[in-house]
Amino acid sequence: MRTLVFCALLLLVCGTTALAQDDIYGFTSRQLESALRLSGLASQRLHSIQTFGSGDTGNPAYVTVLSSSRSGWHVAVFHRVQGGFKVEWSSGELLLEFTVSSPGNFSLFDVGEESAVMFSSCAPHRCAGDYEGFLVYSTARKEAFFARLAQPEDKPSRVTFSKNALEPKNSPYKQALQNAADEVIRRTDIR
Repeated sequence: MRTLVFCALLLLVCGTTALAQDDIYGFTSRQLESALRLSGLASQRLHSIQTFGSGDTGNPAYVTVLSSSRSGWHVAVFHRVQGGFKVEWSSGELLLEFTVSSPGNFSLFDVGEESAVMFSSCAPHRCAGDYEGFLVYSTARKEAFFARLAQPEDKPSRVTFSKNALEPKNSPYKQALQNAADEVIRRTDIR
């Protein structure tokens, strides 16, 4: 009996110590739930949650969430802080060209040494290269870059970029957006 009580007490102490520690690599579902609740995403439908980063100070751990609500698709990026997560960026309600999409259009990719978040979509009844939207969120720059692909009737496709994507220092993000648009053009060209 004494051994059983000792083992139970040891398990309780070890469990409490493990819970008290806050490692920067992992997280609990309670920490994620808290972050979603504080950011206003808890009432939204969650479609994809992806983690990336190493957890060290040079490359902190991130969680990125694709969700939807009555107002459409939303993208949020959280970075790891002591005790849980903090919202780093949230798209809010995305524009018309981000209305029709799927979790398959939400991904992580590398821009040089940096992991970036990408989401693409299209306007209702205007998909297949007709009216598409692309966003890239840079964890290094802490900002989002956007592009729109439009193909008016009987005219060539045209890609326009957000003002910040046109700045020379942001050329890798502009190129990532251009590559995504080129892929849609290639995939939907029926000639």
